[in-house]
Amino acid sequence: MRMVFEFGFFHADPHPGNLFVRTDGSIALIDFGMVGRLDDRLKDALLRVAMAVVHSDSRRLADELYELGAAGSGATHNALEHDLQHLLESLASGSLKELGGPQMIDEILAISQRNRLQLPGELVLLSRVWNIIHGMGISLDPDFRLVEFAKPYLKQFYMERRSPQVMASRTAHAALDAVELGLTLPERTGRLFTQLEHGDIKLNINHVGLEDFLLEIKRIANRIILSVLLAATIIALGLAVVAYHPTNWVHIASTFFAVAFPLSLMFGAFLMGSIWRSGRR
Repeated sequence: MRMVFEFGFFHADPHPGNLFVRTDGSIALIDFGMVGRLDDRLKDALLRVAMAVVHSDSRRLADELYELGAAGSGATHNALEHDLQHLLESLASGSLKELGGPQMIDEILAISQRNRLQLPGELVLLSRVWNIIHGMGISLDPDFRLVEFAKPYLKQFYMERRSPQVMASRTAHAALDAVELGLTLPERTGRLFTQLEHGDIKLNINHVGLEDFLLEIKRIANRIILSVLLAATIIALGLAVVAYHPTNWVHIASTFFAVAFPLSLMFGAFLMGSIWRSGRR
């Protein structure tokens, strides 16, 4: 936890072969071939996630996971919050004792993936570290519960990140960023207006939920076209028979009428049935 929340740099392969206990009780790590790094933003976000888990606050946990991961298409906040609420209730009730360790992290990642959140890769690497450390703790102490052990340390880190000194430093950095933004804002605004004048700015609109409507419009247009073609064909053939009188035209007209009339009725009935079914939907 110190590596993650204090230093922002953690050993990503802490199996027993890479850990040594020294005579003074301190722990030495070797083989830094696999490591992870966390910036201040990600450390703060992870702390808020951890505090939300400690306080069984599903809404806050959902908010923080949304903040951590870009929401993909179809992601819904309510569904994510519902899944997390069920997980936290199970954890609080004690019915899922093993959720005190790696299963909880794996379940949170699975819920995030199911709700189409694209979480940072560092979290996947960190979940592996969590699993290894928890397994080692269980082997040393079968009654070890990582979450219960972590609570006081998480609260300590959380308060340290919000100490007056840290908040003053963050406020100073934010003020400098605001001043820099204010100085560059006129230039950026000028570039924006120049792009508008030259027509270089394009607006992309993604229509959501219009596919069924457009498909129904195509179906209606196809029915209208078929109806017009059917009517035009019948009228054209009738005019042709009236205007042109071939030999034995009466016999030909009777045969044509005997074939065309039932087909026209069948085709018309098909169109009417299709329109009726569409109206019921």
